[in-house]
Parts: sequence; structure tokens; C-alpha cells
Amino acid sequence: GVDTVSVTVTKSPIDTLSLRPSNNPTEGFIYMVRNDQGMIVDVAEFSGCAWTINGDYMAIRGVLKFDMSAIPAGAHIISAKMSIYSNPDPHNGDLIHPNAGPNNSLYISRIASNWNPGTINWTNQPATATAGRIEIPHTDQSMLDLVDIDVTSLVSSMQTDGNYGFMIQLQNEVTYNSRIFCSSKFNDFTKHPKLVIVYEGQ
Repeated sequence: GVDTVSVTVTKSPIDTLSLRPSNNPTEGFIYMVRNDQGMIVDVAEFSGCAWTINGDYMAIRGVLKFDMSAIPAGAHIISAKMSIYSNPDPHNGDLIHPNAGPNNSLYISRIASNWNPGTINWTNQPATATAGRIEIPHTDQSMLDLVDIDVTSLVSSMQTDGNYGFMIQLQNEVTYNSRIFCSSKFNDFTKHPKLVIVYEGQ
């Protein structure tokens, strides 16, 4: 007799990964002012900012990487949404309003190469991919949380090309413009950056 093999194909489960770390070590901002540059990680904020300090031009870009290792290799990203929240107690810019200036529009880009929080600075900062980068329009509101930004295409690219995180920077780094957000070191957990990924396993 011939054994009949019954094969049941079940659809891959759809899972949600919600990430909202505290004290994320791969998050902070890189800065450049006069002859000084570097990255600051142990700080309650990150920003896209161009300002002056003691009369010297200063530029700041935020870098932010979430640990997505729980997503299996080859998973299909259905959606990814990131939320970042205005810092009510900014340490840069005008020190009062997280959002300031006549043109504080932002880019949120996928970082395209590896970087180390201990050695990154303005000169050796990693490249970003212009493909799929997100344009955040200017706001006149002094506080404006960016909730559920659609970063699906960026996270999908991270799945295939490597997760090196996001860079947040002003579209035009002209002085006296800022968008300053709470980092995962901020004292209010509900304002920590959040990434929610819906994916289908293999």
C-alpha cells in the first residue's frame, strides 16, 4: 500500500513588535561647533538643530537605532510606525521651545552604514540613503509630537540591507532653526521614542 502524506500549509503568523527602550545606548546626537565635534549619548534629547553658541555656528543631527533583532530574518514587514516627542525642557536651541525658527523642516533618513556611538563624530558620521527618506514639514508650533510616522519602507530596507538606524536632521541647516525631541533617557517614559513593527514571519 501507498502511504498518503497529508500536507497542511498554514499561513505565516502576523506578529507585532513594539519597541520603546529606556537608556538606548545607540541613540543620541552628533554635533559640530567650530573646532569641536563628537557624539553625545547620555543625554535626554536628540534633535535636528542649527544654532549658535558663543557666536559660533553649531549644527546637530539626531541618530537613533532600535534593536530589531527579534524579527526573524526574511520576515515581511507589513508596517512600521515611529513616534518621537517634543522635549518640553530643551538643552539646545533657544532653551525654551523645542521647535523654533522660520524653516525647521526635517529629513528622517535610513542610515546606510555601521557606526559606533563611542567613535562617531561629525566628520566620520555614517552616510544616509536618500531613497525613501521622509520629509517632515516645517511647523510654527513650539511643541509638536511626531506620532506614527510611516517608516515602513525604511524598516523594510533595514531588514534586507542592515539595521543601522535613523538619522534626523534639518532639511536646511541654517541658524536658529530647531526640532528637539525626547530621547530614551528622558525622565518621562511616555515620551521615549517608539517603533511599532507589524511583520509576517517566514
